Amino acid sequence: MNARFADAMVRGTSLRFQLLAACGLIVVAGFAAYANTFSAPFVYDGRILERELRPLAWENPAGWFEQWPRPLGYFTFRLQYTLHGRWLPGFHAVNIAIHVLAALFLFGSVCLTCRSWRSSAAVRSEAVAIALAASLFFELHPLQTQAVTYLYQRFESLMGMFFLASVFCFAMGCRETGGRREASGAGGQRTNWRSVAWLVAAWLAVVASIASKEVGAAAPLVLLWYDRVFVADSWQTLTRRRGWFHVPFFALMAGCAAFLFIAREHYASGGIFNTTRMPVLTYALHQPYVICRYLGLVVWPTGLCLDWNLKPLADPRQLFPSIAAVLGLLGFTAWAAVRLPWVGFLLGSFFLILAPTSSFAPIVDLAFEHRMYLPLAPLSVLAVLGLRGLSIRARVSRRVLAGAVAGLAIALGILTYRRNEVYESGARVWIDVIAKAPQNSRAFFNLAWHVEEEPGGIPAAIRLYRRALEINPSLAAAHRSLAVLLFEADRPRSVWHARQAVGLERSADNLSNLGIVIADKDPREAEACFREALSLNPSMVEAKANLARLLASKRPTAAATEVEVEEREPALVSP
Repeated sequence: MNARFADAMVRGTSLRFQLLAACGLIVVAGFAAYANTFSAPFVYDGRILERELRPLAWENPAGWFEQWPRPLGYFTFRLQYTLHGRWLPGFHAVNIAIHVLAALFLFGSVCLTCRSWRSSAAVRSEAVAIALAASLFFELHPLQTQAVTYLYQRFESLMGMFFLASVFCFAMGCRETGGRREASGAGGQRTNWRSVAWLVAAWLAVVASIASKEVGAAAPLVLLWYDRVFVADSWQTLTRRRGWFHVPFFALMAGCAAFLFIAREHYASGGIFNTTRMPVLTYALHQPYVICRYLGLVVWPTGLCLDWNLKPLADPRQLFPSIAAVLGLLGFTAWAAVRLPWVGFLLGSFFLILAPTSSFAPIVDLAFEHRMYLPLAPLSVLAVLGLRGLSIRARVSRRVLAGAVAGLAIALGILTYRRNEVYESGARVWIDVIAKAPQNSRAFFNLAWHVEEEPGGIPAAIRLYRRALEINPSLAAAHRSLAVLLFEADRPRSVWHARQAVGLERSADNLSNLGIVIADKDPREAEACFREALSLNPSMVEAKANLARLLASKRPTAAATEVEVEEREPALVSP
């Protein structure tokens, strides 16, 4: 008995050392791969976010989560802004920490699953190695840079981190029972409160995932599938043991669907569920093509691009090969769900997580790399299990396999480090995009936005904005920007661009700019523009200031009482 106890202690100590060493390696590798990102500026949507950041009011905690949807993601940005302002290293440190935590939760989930009662003895003995390899692939793959280095996409990585945390907490909650009945001395069933606590934590993690980004709503289905494959031996057992955990998720998902319906106008304004800009059928038919492109980047991560700006293909027949490939993969997933449950679960999770953005719900942008952040997790596990299976069949030694996996992880880390160099400046990001997508009007627009801030950059910015309009004449933001830059040098052209911007998009920024450029020629129309801008955005300080000055020039005594405004010079709204 003493000898067995000593052996168990040695094995336990060895396992704890392996776990600590693996977690330490994940942390070091993650921060090393992203060590060159701390000075990367806010770009793209991040510039708008940076401009609109406001400190938290400590006396009003109820207002901390007022930005819907994605209140938790916005809260993290506002909290950091409150603590350290616009200090870039702080924002990047948090983004990297979120990514590293996601990798750690993936490691824990895979390790617990491989050591579960349903795994073979060989898999249980290699659980730490399998989990470490999968986590490093997930963490170091350059496809993840868009969700980590591109600061704005913290929403994606935060959602993924809580999603993986929910799987880990659920696996911990099921660890002691292993899906089998836990009997009391009387032969009945007793409550394991530690297990309940972990399951409640999993539930809260799902809520936090959804509050970070809507894709988190796929978590309940993934957890249900995980329960059936790795824990419960039947649906009856699952319902009896953890029905209290799974059933409330259906109410949560119904609430999410109701919220999407209520906020449909908000989403439509951002190009989501907007069938006039992207028909449902067009979007659905192109998603197999997009999924194949994603999978290609997983296997061979070259040609990464911040904004592909893919357009629907002119010839629908070009979509047939990708549609056939994805349908075949879905068919294999259905077959594997019955015959190879592990494989079926991993492939099914990939499709479930990707479904909100890559199915039939139309989004004006067909594809973005950051949408692959979380779907890469099950693919990483599948890749490691596939390599292990091939090595066993080919009788490759464990050392050779370990060396190959380590070499692949190092190569991915180097590619990630080099990809991060593109984010050193906003201009460099968009030069890279233009090189890979030369017909991307948004790339020329955003490059011009950065160039005009450089000394002597106005002429080059004007040329870039005009190039953006050559590609896409309906790009309202480019018209607005040209109205700003031509205001002094070419007033008639400035007015023309300002009117074009309003005609294309009747927004508060466009209306305010039009009011400014015509104020000295047509004060009555300018006043109407300022008032309409304020009706669309009552907190728009520039419109308030310009309206107050216009009224003061006409009725000096009445202007101050009609519009309360800060003292500032008239200013055209920046891009």
